[in-house]
Amino acid sequence: MLLTRQGGGPERNPDAMRLGLALGNVTFIERPFHPTTLVSVVGSALRGRRRQYQSRAILETLTESEGLLQTALSAGQLGALELQLPSMTLQASHTCKLFFGRRSEQEFSYQDLVDSVHPDDRARRQAAFDRAVASGGDYSMEYRNIWPDGSQHWVDVRARPVFRPDGSVQSLVGVCSDITARKVAEIERENLLAQLAAERTALAELTATLEQRVEQRTADLMNEVAAREKAQDQLRQAQKMETIGQLTGGVAHDFNNLLMAVMGNLDLLRKRIPDDPRLRRLIDGALQGAERGASLTQRLLAFARQQDLRAEAVDLGTLIRG
Repeated sequence: MLLTRQGGGPERNPDAMRLGLALGNVTFIERPFHPTTLVSVVGSALRGRRRQYQSRAILETLTESEGLLQTALSAGQLGALELQLPSMTLQASHTCKLFFGRRSEQEFSYQDLVDSVHPDDRARRQAAFDRAVASGGDYSMEYRNIWPDGSQHWVDVRARPVFRPDGSVQSLVGVCSDITARKVAEIERENLLAQLAAERTALAELTATLEQRVEQRTADLMNEVAAREKAQDQLRQAQKMETIGQLTGGVAHDFNNLLMAVMGNLDLLRKRIPDDPRLRRLIDGALQGAERGASLTQRLLAFARQQDLRAEAVDLGTLIRG
């Protein structure tokens, strides 16, 4: 505070003007003045200085708080964003832009954010946003976004509304994080659980039908065993028949040799006996029986597969009477 003589203020004194510019925060009081004026000016100056110190302390606290907030956001790998309503002006931090595939120097508007949302998640995200604005509640949403390079990523956005004095929502302030790795792991785990559930269901069905399939397989094996035993019986029967046929063929050959000797002797005897009808009937009957025995041996040989069996017509009456 500088006391000047009358007319020595900066309005009329160039030296006072230069001195004011050099000192900066200076107050000029021209003589004569009342002591009350001096006390009032001094009190005003002190109050102004105190307000300056208070403002500086508040700014230092805010700067420190902002630094702590930035440190916390960096440590938590979080991006900050603020959306002004109703202008839909978006302010996003560098980290937030990175989560949407943008570089820190690139512009990133609210429309860019909306356009990057996966088509399948847009309706769900918009519904959550409208609900938060209408109710004044918190906004929390996980959705997919498509980066400019075409890759797909997941983000988790959480925001809280800031209200105007009239109670309307002035803006949404929040944070976002990239949760792509966690969502991919969750999707893989869900797929694995679904595959495991399907395998458990298949195993349960297999267990439920195991007894039935065992019974069916056992029955099939028993049928196979029975068929094999039947085939073996048929084979043994065929071997028996073959053996009998071989034996029959040998007996038929020997029996045929005996018949040939009998028939030859009977034929010689018929030529040498006297002409006696009674004796000739006896010889003819013996020859007829021998011939029938020869026919029987032919059938036995046919049975033994050593001679063809030829069918021929016979007179049953004559055969029976004979």
